[in-house]
Amino acid sequence: ALLTRSDIATEDFLPIQPAVKQRRFSATPYAHIPLSATPGNPILRRPHASTLLQHYITVTARHLPVAMWMEDTFIAHILPLAHSDDLVLQGVLALSGAHLSSKSTDGDIKQATWTHYALALRGVKHALTRTMSGEDVNMLHLLLTTLLLCQVEVSLKA
Repeated sequence: ALLTRSDIATEDFLPIQPAVKQRRFSATPYAHIPLSATPGNPILRRPHASTLLQHYITVTARHLPVAMWMEDTFIAHILPLAHSDDLVLQGVLALSGAHLSSKSTDGDIKQATWTHYALALRGVKHALTRTMSGEDVNMLHLLLTTLLLCQVEVSLKA
């Protein structure tokens, strides 16, 4: 399934106000982004997972440091990887949750954030174990998830 800007406003997502101060991003619709992160994805059946995904798309990705020539990098490149890899999706949800938790006192969001963080961390541990035993592991997805978890740590310290 393809995610478009109009999909963000469906009842599957809670409306979240965009950040007041944002970088300039292109107005190109996100129709080119294949995303399994739809209500049919089992990960997004977890409490608040769809909220965290919407927050990532509408707010978190726009606050991550990136050169201006790569305006939609954290949406155009990472979301398709999250489509194909549950480990990356867990990292995206954990990062979005850390960002949203810093602006909210909602205990359910904080619990969902730490659940996705723990699942991503466990997934990284299992992938490293499989690598050490000689199994093929997608190293790009493993590295990306590790970087997302590092960004969670950075955002928690800020």
